[in-house]
Amino acid sequence: MLTKAMGINRPSLYAAFGNKERLFRKALDRYQTSPQSFLTAALRKPTARAVAKAIFSGFIKMQRDRQKARGCLIVGGALTSGEEAETIRRELAVLRQSAVAILQKRFDKAMKEGDLPRGTDCKALARYIATVLIGLAV
Repeated sequence: MLTKAMGINRPSLYAAFGNKERLFRKALDRYQTSPQSFLTAALRKPTARAVAKAIFSGFIKMQRDRQKARGCLIVGGALTSGEEAETIRRELAVLRQSAVAILQKRFDKAMKEGDLPRGTDCKALARYIATVLIGLAV
């Protein structure tokens, strides 16, 4: 589909991007700045509740837009890649883990500001949200 859309043949595609792995990384970069860009906006919300709501709303909206997204590349890419793509699988795992860390940092800030109760397990809250999102993606 990609070669057809670009009007080139398969060897030209690899000449343009180097190999499948580099092409995938390019697609992943685009994915993070386009379909998944709702995450950046969600993290700027004024309260932890608004952050969580914006993340879930953005994710569900992304999943429902069948003209653009077909599942979650960060989750689906890890589930469907073979042994030859172990580096990609690891990279996707790091991306998922960094999303949890970013959420935890945002919730830590919310707790320091008094938006979340003292003693809130921000890491567990971030993991919970990420786990639900991964489940929705699958």
